[in-house]
Amino acid sequence: MNYCTVTFGGGVSTLGMAVVKTAIDRELENRVSGIECRPTDVETIKNADIIFISLFWFENILDYFSWLVKLGINPENRKPLLVIGGISAINVRILHGYFHYCILGDGEVTAPDFIRAILDGSDPKDLPGVIKDGDFDSIKIMRTNPIIPSSSYVETREHRTARIELARGCRFKCAFCQLGNIKPYREQPIEVVEYLLKQAPTRNVGLFAPDRTGYSGFDRLEETCRRLGKINTAEDTRLDMLLKKTKISKVKFGIEGFSERSRKRFKKLASNEQILQGFNHIFNVLRTPKGKPITYATVYMIGDLPGETYDDWQDFWDLLRRIDNLCKSTFMIYFTLNSFAAKSFTPMEREGIKPYNDWGKLWKNIPRLPHIQIAVRGGMLGPANRIIHGVCLRGDERLTKFLFYIATKGRKIFKSPSAEAGRAVEKLIQKCGVDSKIMYEELPEGYFLPHGNLIIEPLDENKTV
Repeated sequence: MNYCTVTFGGGVSTLGMAVVKTAIDRELENRVSGIECRPTDVETIKNADIIFISLFWFENILDYFSWLVKLGINPENRKPLLVIGGISAINVRILHGYFHYCILGDGEVTAPDFIRAILDGSDPKDLPGVIKDGDFDSIKIMRTNPIIPSSSYVETREHRTARIELARGCRFKCAFCQLGNIKPYREQPIEVVEYLLKQAPTRNVGLFAPDRTGYSGFDRLEETCRRLGKINTAEDTRLDMLLKKTKISKVKFGIEGFSERSRKRFKKLASNEQILQGFNHIFNVLRTPKGKPITYATVYMIGDLPGETYDDWQDFWDLLRRIDNLCKSTFMIYFTLNSFAAKSFTPMEREGIKPYNDWGKLWKNIPRLPHIQIAVRGGMLGPANRIIHGVCLRGDERLTKFLFYIATKGRKIFKSPSAEAGRAVEKLIQKCGVDSKIMYEELPEGYFLPHGNLIIEPLDENKTV
């Protein structure tokens, strides 16, 4: 039996699929032959018996639909067998008719058993971490691997980097963060990480985790990288964790909310005073592994958080002026604005958004400060994009054809930032017999959500896979 793996984009999704492939090859080495493919490897993909497809970001669903059309793959033929997975494959109802099976959670736990079932002539639908297309009511489990597989993956699509996973999940479980709420926290033993570091064939290494500075052996790993001449390209951290450090390779963290009120929901940096303390630490204490001052930071913000107003926006820039007063030399802040989305399995999954608001205009009107230079990245996405994101999270079989149309013929509508594009999307949704406002307004407690039959498997530290 031949199988292949496909990811859209790079980074974490490619490492995740590499982990799955390694598990399959290790357990079934004499029974299957697998190859890692890019979406453009047409002949190899079409000749495979099974295709494992990673849907990491919601736009990957659109990529997947258009990719099936480009390759001429008709799911009705069941050849190749289409097996999806990934964090954006949770809502399988919206993909009805365009896949055969979905593997839930940590794929390396289930994928070998899935192939065994196919080889033995049985139906994998009875596996606890597998959904068969059409079976949307059975209780299924998002599987959790109690250990992190000890392997690295060399990413070659952009800069040649060996990516090594430090931890999965996050202790803090911020209310907006899907990853932190669906993956129980566990760490890779530091001895394993150091071994992988020494074996890494590249100078650049990505020692990554949702909160890398929260990893128990982080300081030791920074020193190991310095000693081995490795450059750690991983960046994400938390400002409150940075307060416990004196050395760091790069500074990138989230403040997220523009108001103290919002930040209290995220279990980090609730008060303005905490943020001031954090920046003072960056300016006066924190240094690079070579002992040089930190000269820039990347800061994530979230626009259109439920309950925030334009007054909160103005208050945040007042806070930034106070931060500037602490800065004694030139410092660069790259602010990255992301649009809020009510992600599945988070405490905020029923919250609403305001897709037609004016936050985008405010983002372009930032203050000038004496010491801190500000550059803005990202920005509020257009209403069409945000409503379609909501469809991927909240939509069901009634909107599959709508999403397929957007993916194959309506990409211009999806990409347009105009209010007119948003209204056009709403009209198309309503033609499918669905109230478009359900896709973006606040939902009452108990309202049906398409992932309601899924259960997150708890972490069993006594179990090995």
